[in-house]
Amino acid sequence: MLDLRQRLFIGIGIIVGIIVAIILVVILSSKNPPEETPLDLTVPEPAIDLNQVQITPEVTNTVPVLTEDMGERYLRQFSRLFVERFSSVSNQNNNRNIDDVLALATPKMVGWLETQRQEMSSTYEGVSTQVISSELITMTDMTATVVVGTQQIVQTEDGEQIRQKDGRVELEKINREWKISGFYWDKGE
Repeated sequence: MLDLRQRLFIGIGIIVGIIVAIILVVILSSKNPPEETPLDLTVPEPAIDLNQVQITPEVTNTVPVLTEDMGERYLRQFSRLFVERFSSVSNQNNNRNIDDVLALATPKMVGWLETQRQEMSSTYEGVSTQVISSELITMTDMTATVVVGTQQIVQTEDGEQIRQKDGRVELEKINREWKISGFYWDKGE
């Protein structure tokens, strides 16, 4: 038979073992949540010639259609991305603001952007730009214009200044892809 000390030791060992097992299960289950499988939106290739098939009205399109509202939102967000990246500039960032937006622009606009590069300086000066409003004012199949309102924080060795600026972004569709074709700050600012 086991004496009291041995029985207590075995009982406490079992309880501690159960607690450790519970803690491990909780930790492992919280670190590895079940992975979600991505939604496959690809349309499989048809096994038959579609020219010989008569489509009935019950067939629905599984690919979402870009509505006018979604197109407007995309153009506003695309313009916002360009303005915030291009207009947030520092004389110590090696012109990263220009490099970041080259892929968003038309070839003609890329030429203009390249002329906007600045020399590096040891005295810091920088502008941080945030778009606070945007409105699509014109849109055709191939062109669009978005007006943006921004707030800029200008930092110099003399201190920090906050200013409001409005501008206009011109967009053009090239090979079914929207690109920035022009950017203009309103005069008087």
